[in-house]
Amino acid sequence: MVESAALLVDEVLPHEPMRQWVTRRSLSAALSVAREPTAVIVVLRVVYRTIASRLIKQAGSTHAPHALVP
Repeated sequence: MVESAALLVDEVLPHEPMRQWVTRRSLSAALSVAREPTAVIVVLRVVYRTIASRLIKQAGSTHAPHALVP
């Protein structure tokens, strides 16, 4: 496993473009999620679907991202 990680870090990742995603939410939304921990699941699904949809669209695919997250 350590060799696999080293291979990725040394050989694969430096040659591929990397993207970081930053999400922003209002203070009231952050407090709502803090009060209701199960809301994190809903928020993460929305974030995931939004990012997946954008990547699928950029790739030119016509497959819907709804199949990615149940």
